[in-house]
Amino acid sequence: MRLLKFIGTFLLVAALLFGLIVGLNWNAFQVFLNNRTAFFEGIEYAPKVTSLRGFSEFVAENGEYASLSSVSIDHPSDSIHLMADIPRAMGATANFFILVAYAYEFEQGLKNPSESATMEELQPYRTGNLGQPLYNDAFRAAEERGYFQNGTISLDHLLMILTEFNEPTIADFLWWNVEEETWNWLIDTLDLSYSNMPLPYSGLYLAMASAGKEERLSRKVEERNRMDDEEWWNQIKKISFDYIHSESFRDSVNTFLRDNRLGITFMEERDGLALFPKITTHKMTEILKVLSRDELVSREGSAAIKRWMSWPGMLDQNYINDDFTQFSAIYDNRMGLLAGITIGTSAYTGETVVQALFLDQLPIGFWFHASGSHMHQDFMQRLIYDPAMDEQMRLAINRSIN
Repeated sequence: MRLLKFIGTFLLVAALLFGLIVGLNWNAFQVFLNNRTAFFEGIEYAPKVTSLRGFSEFVAENGEYASLSSVSIDHPSDSIHLMADIPRAMGATANFFILVAYAYEFEQGLKNPSESATMEELQPYRTGNLGQPLYNDAFRAAEERGYFQNGTISLDHLLMILTEFNEPTIADFLWWNVEEETWNWLIDTLDLSYSNMPLPYSGLYLAMASAGKEERLSRKVEERNRMDDEEWWNQIKKISFDYIHSESFRDSVNTFLRDNRLGITFMEERDGLALFPKITTHKMTEILKVLSRDELVSREGSAAIKRWMSWPGMLDQNYINDDFTQFSAIYDNRMGLLAGITIGTSAYTGETVVQALFLDQLPIGFWFHASGSHMHQDFMQRLIYDPAMDEQMRLAINRSIN
């Protein structure tokens, strides 16, 4: 009898604890239930991210996901290109073109780097509670580094925080404050198309969220594919404009986002990368080569872009200062995407290398394993200064071909 009472009491307490834990974390529990299949997608590739050798093999063997260009400025014949002419989603590396736009506008006297913004001015560009941890980290870092003066932060510091954290509020504020003529200058000067141009994240996120409310994400992707690039660019721009300038619309959207996030599964969110701006690694490294020669905008403009891309959180890492005499980068790591663009000069050889790595439409299970370690960042850095990593990548490519 006592045993039965003990077992009954134990089961009751266990049930209460389980109910309490699940109840307090109900939203997270629902996310898991709705995406339980996604967590196993591509899990067979997971062993590949236990080492840089394995990661290089994954990149070489999976051209449906991966494109890489690693270009030596001093020895072009030693460059590595893999699926370099396939357009891939840039993710936040598209913010690079926001940096170029501001370098141009500062050079032309259209804006001043010391111009500032308040938190109140930034708030309409914040898309609900999406990316809340990123938002907190970005503005905490800005506060700790003394970037806020009398409640304002300069454009120069916003650009630096943007490259480190890829925070969408900052990106959209900066995007919307670029002159229309400057976007046209970018297209003409860098030989870009509207499909390469950055877009406001609020417009992209709301396009994905509307699919969650009204239709399947696949239909939204089909709609985008039917559209002319400029037409799509203008549609996303309009969605973002309406969100920023209509308080009632913004409130209703934020209520939906708070309760449902984007309202789509992890797999659909990954598929939504098809809505993002795209570029080839070959095209991106061609632009980075111009930057490396200090000829992008101007010598002063190129220096500013590289400085914004040499964010403090990266330079605080001793190995960066040990292995490079100069290093600038923008990385991204979002659902189904690992991406990076870099320009670095090896401390050992003095050789300068520009790189672009885009892994998009990745299986979700694999992405969760790969994203936590930020291995793509280590891989790109080592590929510049470590001859063994360079040789391993070439061997992996040759094995995949043969």
